[in-house]
Amino acid sequence: MIRFPAAHVDRAIRDGETVTLGGVTLTAVATPGHTPGCTSWKMRIADGGVPREVLFACSITVAGNRLVDNRAYPGIVGDFRRSFDRLAREKADLVLPFHPETVDVLGRARRRALVDPTVLPKMVRDARTAFDADLARQQNRHRD
Repeated sequence: MIRFPAAHVDRAIRDGETVTLGGVTLTAVATPGHTPGCTSWKMRIADGGVPREVLFACSITVAGNRLVDNRAYPGIVGDFRRSFDRLAREKADLVLPFHPETVDVLGRARRRALVDPTVLPKMVRDARTAFDADLARQQNRHRD
């Protein structure tokens, strides 16, 4: 796990709470797993007069994290599963993940295909499948 100096926290933002700055309101979507406090953010925009739901998605990839016997993050498996379920309930016309390569944001932008409500469900399905495979591998290694 990568360690950083602690940041000063004014207040904790919980799932579903909003933050407004400069006329922009973001709603927190708790998606821990990749890191304990990982939070995705959603907002509504007007796209040529059409309302669009935008999701700035925190990473939901295992990314080398230890899933079995993780003493530093004992709830990692449950957090990942809850985050997959949480994101599966969200609707997003536009997904801008913290790691844009996961859904080819630049390629979709070049193709003028950023608005696509199928991206989030596919991203969650793919991440859940990869997580299950990583968990099974780690459990098998742990048994050996």
